[in-house]
Amino acid sequence: MKRLTTRIFVIAMMLGLFAVPVLNANDVSVFIDGERIGFEDQQPIFMGSGARTLVPIRAVFEALGFHVDWSPGGNVLLTRGDDEIGIKASTSIIEASNLASVNGEYVPLGFPTMIFGDRTLVPVQGLLERMGHIVEWDEGTRTMNINSLMGYASWDFHSGAFANQISPPEAGEEFAIIHTSMGEIHMRLFPELAPLAVENFVTLAQEGYYDGLVFHRIIEGFMAQGGCPYGTGAGGESMWGMPFGNETSPNLRHIRGALSMANAGGRSNNSQFFIVQADDMYYRFVPQLEEFLATRDEPGTDGGYTRIEQFPAEFEFVQHYLEYGGWPHLDFAHTVFGQVFDGMDVVDAIAAVQTDEDDRPLVDVVIQRIEIVEFEEVEQVEN
Repeated sequence: MKRLTTRIFVIAMMLGLFAVPVLNANDVSVFIDGERIGFEDQQPIFMGSGARTLVPIRAVFEALGFHVDWSPGGNVLLTRGDDEIGIKASTSIIEASNLASVNGEYVPLGFPTMIFGDRTLVPVQGLLERMGHIVEWDEGTRTMNINSLMGYASWDFHSGAFANQISPPEAGEEFAIIHTSMGEIHMRLFPELAPLAVENFVTLAQEGYYDGLVFHRIIEGFMAQGGCPYGTGAGGESMWGMPFGNETSPNLRHIRGALSMANAGGRSNNSQFFIVQADDMYYRFVPQLEEFLATRDEPGTDGGYTRIEQFPAEFEFVQHYLEYGGWPHLDFAHTVFGQVFDGMDVVDAIAAVQTDEDDRPLVDVVIQRIEIVEFEEVEQVEN
């Protein structure tokens, strides 16, 4: 994950210097991903209509999974994995500032940060949105909803990524069996690379959400899509009751047999998914991929290594596309979170059913249930 360094430079002002009325602090509620968070000795401050709500920084960021360190000099360091957010505040009354510096870019906070006692209160909306969260404020109910289901995008290659995607599960690993009216499809899952998509899929499957739904959109030579409770492609809800973001990287691709999230672009994943069935490369993809392979021995930009030496997984995926099929133009636009390791013959049979002009099967192909089980024995990988 790219290191995120955020420094907030603020000059705090005493509460009495503000002309905006402060209303009852206890009226403010803050929810993170649907769960209400509590505050100890310092509640959020509602600054009045048209202003901002200031929230204790420790309570919010600890609830978001950060470790909070405070130093006597007025510095706060927040860490979560590889992320570091440095926040600097001062009690000097010189000039009120409502700007934060995030990765060298100024972000308007909408209201100056303030210090009450030993608590730093921050108008978090602008800051959290810049960090990739969604913050919704309902002034009528004085409720702040923080949604952290934003996913991630990465360009970092993992060694062995290609081999990992096409390998069967290891002993003890959970995988999915999609029981359909045309047979079983066994899917490996990748929670380490797509944790939101996998958790959502597994939870919905275990709750029986997918039981009895259909593959509502099937295009032979492309994919089979399901997971809509209406059977039309117009519905679906995630386990959180709200959409979540893509999780994309070079380490999982839309090769034949990939299990991926269907969406309407951006942060719109819910319950719908599709399985890539394409067993031959669409003509428009081939020239690009062949040209890419032709550059494998050209010098790279790092120490004179060739491109294939720098990015071996990339070339392995491209070669696999050309030999076995897939849909590379979906890469980095949808979240691959699983891979068929047994049952591609069933996927091919589903793809071959007759459909109408809207790509809906004339006879329903039903998802009877999706079973999450523990892998016990080695099976042959089927491309």
